Amino acid sequence: MGCDLNKDLCLNLNKNPSMPDIESRKDIETLIKAFYEKAITDEVIGHFFTRIVPLNLEEHLPKMFDFWEMVLFDGHAYKGNPMKTHLNLNEKSPLKKVHFDAWIKLFN
Repeated sequence: MGCDLNKDLCLNLNKNPSMPDIESRKDIETLIKAFYEKAITDEVIGHFFTRIVPLNLEEHLPKMFDFWEMVLFDGHAYKGNPMKTHLNLNEKSPLKKVHFDAWIKLFN
């Protein structure tokens, strides 16, 4: 797993030895779809996806697949600005450590 972006994030994501390595875009799609199924109903972070910035998952998921493919496999399809997106989100509803912790937990 190519984890140059954030070593702490990668260490947390790798804590579950029963999870197989991500080896392809299909693996990314499986992981991200499962994440969002849990995230939108999560008590701690679900409101970000349903009330603060209601997501159209049909539009959003391909962007997330492209983003993670860029991070993990040096893909080039992602054209967004995740920092700006999350700064804008933070202006609408402050992002706190408890939210990041919940986000990480949903990946494990």
